[in-house]
Amino acid sequence: TLASNNAFRNFTRWQSRQTLGLIYVSPALMDSYREQLNKQASKMDQALRDLLMRLSPAPQAISYSLSNEGFGQLHELHLPKDLVIAMVANTSATMSAFKEGSPETNEMIAISLLRMIGNAEASYRATSGNANYGSLEELINQHLIQKEMLGDEFLKKYGYRLGIVVAGDDFQATATPIEYGKTGNRSFFVDKSGVVRGDDHGGGPATVADKPVLQP
Repeated sequence: TLASNNAFRNFTRWQSRQTLGLIYVSPALMDSYREQLNKQASKMDQALRDLLMRLSPAPQAISYSLSNEGFGQLHELHLPKDLVIAMVANTSATMSAFKEGSPETNEMIAISLLRMIGNAEASYRATSGNANYGSLEELINQHLIQKEMLGDEFLKKYGYRLGIVVAGDDFQATATPIEYGKTGNRSFFVDKSGVVRGDDHGGGPATVADKPVLQP
């Protein structure tokens, strides 16, 4: 039990004995967060990497307490200092990576475009498509997609090439980087399921066999 756990007792020793509620995040879970942070190191500049290397390698717990000692409810949250510094460093690295024209930003745009196409196809099929999916031109004519979003200028700006194949009650759309490694690393795919899938194919197209992608 937690009561017999040394880490729990040490990290909650500060709490009032009149505690009404508490939340405890174990050092083991915080250690997994640190591992994820280390995976982002390649996207950080040298100064941020040096900062992270100076942080304590020993994971610490997060603890929260709600107490009432006669003066109203008191909420207290204790965060490890190194965790706060690491979170700031991670946020800074993420903001630096997602600048306009970066592969990461282009990939997010490509995912959004395929989701937009998937939604437009579903709407077309349910209305004027009579249970069939439509070409990009038909989607544009039905005002389900803005023509500018699929124009050459827009696609070149965000470094991805779109392709769509429609066959009656089925369709497949893909997005592949125009210049692999520079405008994007991953390729993406969507079909009538509406699930956007993708992976790094060295600039080749993604397929239905790829894993679903997550977008923040």
